[in-house]
Amino acid sequence: MKTKYKNITSLSKALKVIAEQDRMIGELTRHTNDLEDTERRRQDWKRKAKQDAGYDTRISFDIVWQEILALAQSKR
Repeated sequence: MKTKYKNITSLSKALKVIAEQDRMIGELTRHTNDLEDTERRRQDWKRKAKQDAGYDTRISFDIVWQEILALAQSKR
């Protein structure tokens, strides 16, 4: 009978480990989805900012920012 209980105890421990790993995977998946959504919104904002300023969307945002910043500073 002890062997049976040992197996049940081992199984119970294994199921707890699996449940914890499943919870962690779910948490990491949600975090990854949040990061991807944030990146997608950032890219959308940069694309729209370039279009609104009259730039081609293929131009680096760094170039757009430098030119707009220089223009703003020249008007001070």
